[in-house]
Amino acid sequence: MQKDYYLDLPTFIHQRKLYMLILLIASLAGTAYAVTIRDNSTLLFTINQYLTTPNIDLQLLEVFKNSILTYTISGFLIFVGGLNRNLLPISIISFFYTTFSYSFTFTCFMLLYGVKGIIIGLLMIGIQGTMIVVTYLELGYQGLKHCIYYQTKGIKHYSEICSKAVIMICLISLLDTIVQPLIRILVSNIL
Repeated sequence: MQKDYYLDLPTFIHQRKLYMLILLIASLAGTAYAVTIRDNSTLLFTINQYLTTPNIDLQLLEVFKNSILTYTISGFLIFVGGLNRNLLPISIISFFYTTFSYSFTFTCFMLLYGVKGIIIGLLMIGIQGTMIVVTYLELGYQGLKHCIYYQTKGIKHYSEICSKAVIMICLISLLDTIVQPLIRILVSNIL
């Protein structure tokens, strides 16, 4: 007997509504903050310098180390926040910060470069940003389930979810390391 597996999207979204709401609020907050400080020339200069400065002497191992460290810290905070009800705000704040950062950066690209900024934002943070936010969303949701429903049953299931998230973080960091320098070259040609 073969089982059919399918994704029931409304149920999937309904179960994760807290983190989806945080995703929406953080995205709107990041966008609003970028719009309110759009006259800050230092910030826009920094973003412009990041995109237009050639990275000839870029060390791939250093990029991988920084990428995995950045993603692991946020993932660890989300994991720890899911261990106990009292620590749940840590998980929510870490998820909010990550989503806010991506939204803010994307909006800054759009404000600085207009329509080209949308393309640049999608190229620079689109794939990795989406993958990391979805990974954190699932880790946060599983942590929420663990700390509310399964706290007395042990940590084995939640640890398995965390180990899958660590594998995803490693894959995303590898993608960052390999693809990001090529995308920066492409973006500098677009500009």
